[in-house]
Amino acid sequence: MSNSVASGIFSINDIIATDTIYNIPRYQRLYVWTNDQVTTLLEDIQHACFTERPLFYLGGVLIVRTSDTLPHFDLIDGQQRFTTLWLLCLTLGMELSGFLEVEEKSRLTFSIREDVTRYFDAIRKNKEFKGKLNGQLEAGSLTKIIYAKNLIRGFVATEFKDQPERLEKFRNYIRYQVKVIISTVPVKTNLNKLFEVINNRGLQLQHHEILKSFILSKITSDKKVRIRYGKIWNACADMTDYIERNLYYEASRSVVEFYNLHNGQFDFAGLLRIMDGKDTVASPMTLSAIIESRPPKNNEFKTPRELEEHPETKDDEYENVRSILTFPQLLQHTLRIYLFRSGKKDIPQITEKDLLVSFAAFLKDLTEKEALAFIELLFKIRVRFDKHVIKWVTTSPNTETHLIKPLQKQRKKAYSQTFYFRREKPSGSDAFTLLQSMLYHSQQKTTLHWLTPFLYKMLSTENRDELLIYLQKLDNAMFCTKDPDELMKRSWKYLGKEVKVAPEAINLEALKKSDGTGFWHYWFYKLEYVLWFMERQLHPDWRNFKMISKNSIEHVSPQSQKRQDFNTVSKACLNTFGNLALVTRNINSEYGHNEYNVKQRKFLNNKKDNRLDSLKLDLIYASDEWSDDLCNAHNLKMQQVMKDYVEKYT
Repeated sequence: MSNSVASGIFSINDIIATDTIYNIPRYQRLYVWTNDQVTTLLEDIQHACFTERPLFYLGGVLIVRTSDTLPHFDLIDGQQRFTTLWLLCLTLGMELSGFLEVEEKSRLTFSIREDVTRYFDAIRKNKEFKGKLNGQLEAGSLTKIIYAKNLIRGFVATEFKDQPERLEKFRNYIRYQVKVIISTVPVKTNLNKLFEVINNRGLQLQHHEILKSFILSKITSDKKVRIRYGKIWNACADMTDYIERNLYYEASRSVVEFYNLHNGQFDFAGLLRIMDGKDTVASPMTLSAIIESRPPKNNEFKTPRELEEHPETKDDEYENVRSILTFPQLLQHTLRIYLFRSGKKDIPQITEKDLLVSFAAFLKDLTEKEALAFIELLFKIRVRFDKHVIKWVTTSPNTETHLIKPLQKQRKKAYSQTFYFRREKPSGSDAFTLLQSMLYHSQQKTTLHWLTPFLYKMLSTENRDELLIYLQKLDNAMFCTKDPDELMKRSWKYLGKEVKVAPEAINLEALKKSDGTGFWHYWFYKLEYVLWFMERQLHPDWRNFKMISKNSIEHVSPQSQKRQDFNTVSKACLNTFGNLALVTRNINSEYGHNEYNVKQRKFLNNKKDNRLDSLKLDLIYASDEWSDDLCNAHNLKMQQVMKDYVEKYT
């Protein structure tokens, strides 16, 4: 009997073609999904079907074989999804009826709960259930199942009323395009230990782990090569530390000798030579190996200070860091670059939950050469990502800030041949970090489309000044022009090209409107960066300014004005860009509807405490007065400084 965990991806049609029976064991809870959860699943599948997505991953289930001779399994994790799928196939019927039963017996059974099994038999045969349930627990669970069954029937009846062709398309999509990841554990598995791992460490396979397995499985010519590329992948996958430290953990030795300080690149061939270990693709991993290899979710197993370090290493070089991207997001940005280089079409969108869908076309006819090339590209991008892209850095117990800590290779002492890596904290703010921080806070964080062309640019230059100018131009081209394309298309069109924008394409008209709280937050974030970049020499107290998340638009002259406030503006100015600023929700509440001079005192007190809430407000509150004339003058100045900046970097 095998002592390994085997995982595979199956369509509903694949399952129909088997005579496998799945049992819900007694120790598993019965059905608990709410109507909202069922509705969300139905809507997600419907959306995937009619937006022509090639695949829909339902998730994973974990099963254990219960018979040496028959294909019978206990379903020990994922039974909520599986039961919902069974109910959906029950409602849709036709070709999907094969999912419900095996040789006239239900494909889904329930240990010891004979009455529940009889209920499923009854609805499968379209008969009335007349059994009696044992206790409130089973009755309550069955109520949830009945609610789910009725909800699914109502959904299908409503969404596909008098639309037989759409219904047939939906039915076929579920049969062939909905996929389930099924992992089988050995018969003699210690289930108590297994559940502990599932709950505490998350045994459920992540999509990027499945993707890794697919890509590595194409490397068949040399087992050692597969192992080494697998370790490179692992080093790229850990987004909670820097790449050189991840390489250290994978190689169990320093990799500093393979880093070229002059070109900022690693000797990839040299790294491969020192990566040895166990092959996890040639055969399924043993359960014990999975248990031991899975780190706890908080990554406490790592002890960075065990790394060989420079004698002058400071504590802040080991401040906790986290990426602005997840690994699946980085994979999708890498895939876009790979596809562009290969002359192929872009993926439909960047979305973490659709990682495997994004890679479906890439994986279809993947060769060993392409698999090796993709992993090497992933590594090159990850190295540059860690070198040139901001990270969240924990600078105190309750404070995170965006920083770029450049990778340095230093000698132990003069003329020494012993080198060490260092990541020293920069002093003060810099344009490169602030610009990225502005883009991070002002754009959708689950996509960050601007990163694809930015990462591509890094493959051709390591010069920080060149990268800054490129990103300034890219930002202006993507967000300050009349380009009607969606952001995916905008970011794709700038891959491999110098960014040039015609003056007539610049569009800053939004700043002239009176949109009040309807202003796009990007304009406020952008202005903060532009002010700092263009005027920081005039304001020494702006030296340490940082971008932070802000979500409230503040009216300088409040919407509800008080009689004693003589520093007010008219309705004509109230909702203009000049009378507004973007602040945190706490600051917005603190200012409230207070009169101008009260807000001014609060702002200046915060500034004395080294909390500079807004550069725009710093300019406004430099004056003890506020009026229509001052508001209009400030507004025109802000529009002009923005115009000057955008025209300079297009």
